[in-house]
Amino acid sequence: MEQSFENIKVGDSVIFYSGGWHNFMTIAEVTRVTPQQFEAGAYRFRKKDGSMIGDRFRTCRITTEKDIADFKMEQHRNSLRSTISNFFRYHDKINSLSVDEMEKIVEVIKDKMQA
Repeated sequence: MEQSFENIKVGDSVIFYSGGWHNFMTIAEVTRVTPQQFEAGAYRFRKKDGSMIGDRFRTCRITTEKDIADFKMEQHRNSLRSTISNFFRYHDKINSLSVDEMEKIVEVIKDKMQA
């Protein structure tokens, strides 16, 4: 579904995927609008179709409330994953867990291994 960006204004936000091999979602606020283009973050897009200047394969779309909620949830998930991963890298931290805590962790692991 193609969107119209003719009425886009400074302060609106758009969502797009950026990066090379590791594509990641980016939500950026529109900071500048010209008659044919607009800027969001360090990127420029065409108003006629939302395609990224310099990369004809990337396009943006207007951000929805669901996009923002999903983006925040993914950031939270990444933060949790990083915290858990860092915790289990160090033996002394693992030794600080109680038997009850370890049993809960093992229960979660067993549940995920059966899925």
